[in-house]
Amino acid sequence: MKAFASLTRIRPIYFWIAGVVAVALLVGVFTFTNMRKTIALSVDGQSREITTYAASVSDLLDDEGIELAEHDVVAPDVNADLRDGLSVVVRYAQQLSLEVDGEERQVWSAAASAEEALAEMSRRGSETAILASRSDAFGRQAMELPLAVDSEVLIVDAGDENPVTVTEPVTVNELLKAENIRLVPTDEVAITSDDDVDAEVIIKITRIHQETRVTTKKIEFESTTKNDSSIYKGERKVVTKGKDGKKQLRHWVRVVDGEDVDKELVEETVLKKPVDEVIAVGTKERPAPKPKATSSGGGSSKGSATKKAKGSTDSLNWAALAQCESGGSATIVSSNGLYHGLYQFSVPTWKSVGGSGLPSQASASEQKARAKMLYERSGAGQWPVCGKNLFR
Repeated sequence: MKAFASLTRIRPIYFWIAGVVAVALLVGVFTFTNMRKTIALSVDGQSREITTYAASVSDLLDDEGIELAEHDVVAPDVNADLRDGLSVVVRYAQQLSLEVDGEERQVWSAAASAEEALAEMSRRGSETAILASRSDAFGRQAMELPLAVDSEVLIVDAGDENPVTVTEPVTVNELLKAENIRLVPTDEVAITSDDDVDAEVIIKITRIHQETRVTTKKIEFESTTKNDSSIYKGERKVVTKGKDGKKQLRHWVRVVDGEDVDKELVEETVLKKPVDEVIAVGTKERPAPKPKATSSGGGSSKGSATKKAKGSTDSLNWAALAQCESGGSATIVSSNGLYHGLYQFSVPTWKSVGGSGLPSQASASEQKARAKMLYERSGAGQWPVCGKNLFR
């Protein structure tokens, strides 16, 4: 009986403890269930729905292995409490090369698209462009900027315009590939906008390349004179005929959008040396002229008439001389620029017989008149090669 009495005293205690445990379990299950949340997590535009028991945004990021750098952005704040149905957005910042009014600098941006980056970085009245073609990391990051769906993009390739409507998620780099636009490392790409252009984004491609060009160029011969005592003063004779030389030029050229913008001579090589023209200038004194014969009053006039005919410049063959000297051209100039016109006057000689300006600019009649004056003064030796034609 004593054992039975003890058992009856123990049962109420047992049932009380069991009740307490049951209540605790129910509370625990209820609490655990309430701690579970469904969260929409977006990381750099990639969204997914996750179930978590994290209490705060910071706990959620730790659970997902997401580490934030100094310029990265998360919303809500890392210290915010999590609640069921909350959306958490993470954007990793990237460093871009930005050109503002021609001045280049690096900036951090956590923009989700090229349009957003431009809007974020542009200042009123400033020309702003994201440089996206450099071979460094900044340029590669800019090429991977997304473009907003349904946005209008104007691609300007070396001046040629190609408007494109973005119909699906795509980056700058992917759009260029889709349009069969291939870039080489020296090309430059700028992502910009313009209020005067009907497009949210302008992708401007500048085609740049460098090349070496090889050309040949004539080396003009020079003309020199030397005194010659074997010919009379006022007479000239070509001793050595001038010949032009040739040289090779090697230039470094920078070409932008098909136009040369910079050119630098790298090497110059003489392929053929010029031969200088040498002209002999007479220094020999002319003999004194013989006295003219005078006819007597009743004598025949035949002798004087013959002398007059021989001494008259009008009786000489000036056309033959001009044909030999210049091919009959009144405006021709020698290749070295020293001799002009029908009778190949040098400028000093031309002026010595009263001419002005250049002989090749004077009329044919004036050239002929001054050639006669030169002959009367110095004789046919003034044209050492062609002078004999006067007497044909």
